[in-house]
Amino acid sequence: MQDKSGFTPQENERLITEPDADKCFAIKPLLTKQDVANYIGVTTRTLEIWMREGRIPFFRIGRSVRFSLEDVLAHLHAHNRVN
Repeated sequence: MQDKSGFTPQENERLITEPDADKCFAIKPLLTKQDVANYIGVTTRTLEIWMREGRIPFFRIGRSVRFSLEDVLAHLHAHNRVN
């Protein structure tokens, strides 16, 4: 089954983990607010608050907001607090 990028999950994983030698970078899929909120189990409102507070990395493309799942997960792991 293909996602919004037109690639299957296996193709996306291959593009992220095994960039072709003749290409200068691998294509990383960018996710929407809803995609990231669903993935990490928070509401889009919480995600918007985190964005405003600088607690989660994101890209602005015009008026759209997109996230690199790899960057978001790395940031959350680096800043994870356990009480």
